[in-house]
Amino acid sequence: MIRVGLVGYGLGGKVFHAQLIHIAPDLELYAVCSRSEERQQAAQEDFPDITIYDTYEALIDDDRIDLVVLATPHDTHAPMAIQAMEAGKHLVTDKIMCLNE
Repeated sequence: MIRVGLVGYGLGGKVFHAQLIHIAPDLELYAVCSRSEERQQAAQEDFPDITIYDTYEALIDDDRIDLVVLATPHDTHAPMAIQAMEAGKHLVTDKIMCLNE
């Protein structure tokens, strides 16, 4: 089982990524990270057994997380992706990896 930490619980995180992770047989939606208390609460209501993080650093420091899925605004992807990979996580980014070459 691959434990997934989903970063961002807006439209992309909630409607697309969380649902696809949830139905994938070899993936477990283990944690959601959001700075928004409202979105944290929505994630906890949708998936009562998950862990909620309010900082990205706390999520990537969790050794139980194997895969990080970034569903954050595209201008955050490059630094967050690098940080996750440096922490030894596998990574999926939503859409754009970076804004220039």
